[in-house]
Amino acid sequence: MERIAAHADGCFVWLGDWVPFDRAISLSVDAYVVCSAKTYAEFGFDWQRRLIEHFGHGLMHFHCNRTDLAAEAAKLPNLELFQFGGDTRDPVPSVDRVPEMRQAVGDIPILVDCPLDGFRTGLSEGTLIPNVWYQVSSNDPLSIEEANRLADAVRAYRA
Repeated sequence: MERIAAHADGCFVWLGDWVPFDRAISLSVDAYVVCSAKTYAEFGFDWQRRLIEHFGHGLMHFHCNRTDLAAEAAKLPNLELFQFGGDTRDPVPSVDRVPEMRQAVGDIPILVDCPLDGFRTGLSEGTLIPNVWYQVSSNDPLSIEEANRLADAVRAYRA
């Protein structure tokens, strides 16, 4: 953080790229996915709370579909983003688990990978869940014109 410093009223962090805070810390509960949510509450929560208190804002990296653990982590004060990456062994795509994660983490913005085709379908059908940062991916790059049309559709979107 000392080398990069603030930029455009925000800062760069590993988890969220640029975020609109002067300081933020990327966190993870990967070590707790094999434990109970109670174990995280007892051994991990306060440590992460203190890190957020020091840096001002927290961004959570989360690699499983455990809503009990997500709900516990979501209690952290000043947790600004919940990046839900899912588990490669989970047969359900992460983006399809957003409704249950939304219920677990409340109003905290969620970041999730989403295939371009699914994102386009959600846009056209009006089914994208609000307050979700859909990290859209595609095997084929978009042209500038296609990217601009997609951006216009996103700006016009209302759930």
